[in-house]
Amino acid sequence: MKVVGLGSLYEPLPFLEDRIRTLNDSVLRDVLIYWVDCSPPAVFEEVRRIVEDKCRFGYRLEHLPERTTLYWTWNHIIEKTRECTEFFTPINVDDLQDPLYFQKMTSFLDEHPEFLIATCPWLLTDAKGQDWPPTATGTHLVVDTRASLGHFPMWRSAAHDAVGLFDPAMVASGDWDFWDRIRERFGRGKFGVHPEPLGCHLLHENNLRRTGTGPSGECGQAWDRRVIARRGRASPVPGARVRAEGPFVPGRHKA
Repeated sequence: MKVVGLGSLYEPLPFLEDRIRTLNDSVLRDVLIYWVDCSPPAVFEEVRRIVEDKCRFGYRLEHLPERTTLYWTWNHIIEKTRECTEFFTPINVDDLQDPLYFQKMTSFLDEHPEFLIATCPWLLTDAKGQDWPPTATGTHLVVDTRASLGHFPMWRSAAHDAVGLFDPAMVASGDWDFWDRIRERFGRGKFGVHPEPLGCHLLHENNLRRTGTGPSGECGQAWDRRVIARRGRASPVPGARVRAEGPFVPGRHKA
């Protein structure tokens, strides 16, 4: 297969049907969406019912009895599939992507074999349940130049041969750490940026808490910094360098 989507689920029911609907509308040739769900058993049974009933694309759904970190889950999927795929990309249950995201990003990486990782500009919204392109008032374009590479990176399986897997002890910044290890080894020449915005990140209470703007996010990043310090390395979590481009106008914006 060409791409494996890394899906970590925990009580995803408020977003799951919308996400499946938009994935059903996407071109998913040679793509496997691999979901690992750590919800309580009763929630997982409902998740399984919805997935089996509504998915019209290739998927795998696995249940784990205990909650794990996001990066432990990603590693679990990568280790099971890395021998049979070229690329990995996160599949967040509360996000939205261009229906041609997978084709555009894999074509970009095929055209640029020098890149290990590619990202793209992305959109930010607080309006749930949109289709692509999102048009709700308040949807903004963001060009994210942090170490995080934004919310919609895609990378070659070979990147893990070069620098290993994600750090499963990390809570909130394991992707930043992984990109930073690649940057330390190869420099910035292994990173590419697709010119089009191809994804939309939904702001809501849970991800605001988990990604750093609320107390648990701050605690998670502080924990990550302690993990990095124990390894004797400087923190790869720099101040955000984000250029907000203003309201999104479909068909007009390029990076």
